Amino acid sequence: MRCISMLAAGLIAQAVLPAQSDLFEWSLYAPLDAGQRVSLMAFGPDGSKGAFATADGTIQLLDLTVRPPLTRRLAQQAGRVVSLQFASDGSALMSAGEDGNVLLSSFRGGGDKSIRAKSKLLSAALSRDGELIATASDDKSVAIWDTQSGRQISQLQHKSKKPFFRLDFAEKDTSLVGVSESGTICEWDVKTRAVVRQIQDSDQAIHSASAGGGGLLSVGAESADFQKGPLGMYNTARASDMRREDRVKIYDLGRGSVAKTLDGIDGNVVSVALSGDGRFVGIIRQRVKDSFLDVYDSQRGVSVASSRLPGIGTAVAFSQSGQWLGAATDRGDLMVWAVKGLRNPVSPDALRGVTYAITSTINEPLVAPARPLTLAVMDFAANGVDSDTGRAVADMIRTRIGEGQNVRLVERSEIDRVIKEQNFQASDRVDPETAGRLGRILGASKLVLGNVSKTDTRFTISVRLVDTETGAIEGGVREITCEPCSAAGLQEAVIRLKPVLVK
Repeated sequence: MRCISMLAAGLIAQAVLPAQSDLFEWSLYAPLDAGQRVSLMAFGPDGSKGAFATADGTIQLLDLTVRPPLTRRLAQQAGRVVSLQFASDGSALMSAGEDGNVLLSSFRGGGDKSIRAKSKLLSAALSRDGELIATASDDKSVAIWDTQSGRQISQLQHKSKKPFFRLDFAEKDTSLVGVSESGTICEWDVKTRAVVRQIQDSDQAIHSASAGGGGLLSVGAESADFQKGPLGMYNTARASDMRREDRVKIYDLGRGSVAKTLDGIDGNVVSVALSGDGRFVGIIRQRVKDSFLDVYDSQRGVSVASSRLPGIGTAVAFSQSGQWLGAATDRGDLMVWAVKGLRNPVSPDALRGVTYAITSTINEPLVAPARPLTLAVMDFAANGVDSDTGRAVADMIRTRIGEGQNVRLVERSEIDRVIKEQNFQASDRVDPETAGRLGRILGASKLVLGNVSKTDTRFTISVRLVDTETGAIEGGVREITCEPCSAAGLQEAVIRLKPVLVK
């Protein structure tokens, strides 16, 4: 390998914009020249090693403990390399070739291992414990292999319309996540091989993806639509009528929902990398003939650093150690930046910018019967929101309480029937004494009453338990706030409230 020319290095340095945040710093550590297109790059877990793959299938290892980094040839694939990943303990490097060969190259003299898939590979992933390899092929199949024997031990089922171009094991190897170009995000349980969840992204295509710490997944998405206006000649749509939007989405895999969206990306997102703490996202965006590396603060949703690349960007990678950021181009340019600013993992809630807080002073479960107990959950009073919201929250509370031990719930249909027959007014249902009479008619020993309130951007849910014989409130109140929040955040609030609601 040879160092990039001083002139090219100078051009790169001039193109780099200083970080626009006191939380993120970067400096160009090593510009290198691979001599040909670099398709992938990766960093070792402790930041001492890096690796990259070139167009001819050569795998090169980088020693980042010296400057400029020393390089040596590690392995050779027969064709394009589709995946490159270090073992979590740094003992080996996995490379997967398009031809179906997956090689685990050892750094500790334990001998190399390999598996051979029959179909053309699009992606592969190595489990954290190093015992499993997952592969995704162009025939839409997803398989799990045993690294010791090299045998396929399972084939996973899914309903994606297109094959998966990205696979990642979860941090504790509990699940495997796959991403397809059609926007399907599928998660499988590694032990049972069953589908845990399958999400369909709302955009039309996903071109890149990267998993990060804390159960986060970043994807580069694109949507396209025709602009409103007159059609071109002969009433046909023209290329100029097409409006494209590019964005980066960060998924909270634990909830199966988008935690953050970075809109308005100027160009196609070719490659995306999520930092180990989830705080920063590195993207390569292609705009006509120009290519840029941008770094976004995922929590604030703003770009904090940018560099125009000397060629067409092909790959970007963050090191899990938080020490390095790398980018590569089709000309063979390989750039490694030393970075600062990565810290403890950011939570999905922090990305959403929403804070949930249980504000009641009592944290024991409100409903914890030692023997079977019949409860009726009434519609919640709505303050600052419409009555439908109060009804919806009551339904969510009913579902959670119904999961408790020794709890029998009166069906909503039965509650609605009695209310109609007895001509109870809405105000009667939240008055403890009147509601107690309703509860006795329903055959319930206790009633669950509550309120949903909104003040500015804060939502509050409060829940209390009423004895139908005495009308007395038992066990105090359980309450949670959500801020800044919308009605969409109330379901998460109820989920978080459950531990203090029911045992």
